[in-house]
Amino acid sequence: MYRKTLLASVGAIVLGGSTALAADLPMTPPPPPVPVFTWTGIYVGGQIGYAWGSGNLNYSGYDPFDAISFDTGVSAAPREVMGGAHAGYNFQVNQWCSASKARSTGPACAIV
Repeated sequence: MYRKTLLASVGAIVLGGSTALAADLPMTPPPPPVPVFTWTGIYVGGQIGYAWGSGNLNYSGYDPFDAISFDTGVSAAPREVMGGAHAGYNFQVNQWCSASKARSTGPACAIV
């Protein structure tokens, strides 16, 4: 008797048992992924540099109105320290980016 009851119980569980399907739970979509990088934000910066050069300019000519010929020459060795600053703001929406920027650049001093 015990064996028949045990066999009937196991048969009922195997043939009649099933998992819960949870059909009444609503499906919610997953949240959108967080952007990894964005251009939105304020930025400031500066630059400094040095420029140098050398050269000669020779010009020979003839003035037909005064009937004279002339030779002139200029030589220079310019050297200059330059610098500047800039600041701005970028705003990104999806793949589009708009920006505003202010900058000032010029020579700090000229050495001749």
